[in-house]
Amino acid sequence: MYQTTTVPETPFARFLSQHEITQQRMANMCGVSRETVRRLCKEDSEPSVRSARRIIITLQDMDFKVDFDTFWDL
Repeated sequence: MYQTTTVPETPFARFLSQHEITQQRMANMCGVSRETVRRLCKEDSEPSVRSARRIIITLQDMDFKVDFDTFWDL
């Protein structure tokens, strides 16, 4: 019996986990696909400017103090 611990791999994934926001909820709230959110959580890749903007605006509307450089080097 091995117990594994899953650690979020990207700053975006850590943020969602820390604030208990599911990938599906994030996708629904900001109007991007769940696949986009999943990819941004699992891979160290950058979103399109449009997706990043939607994500940041949604999080700012939820009163989080975030900007593009919180998660990505755009």
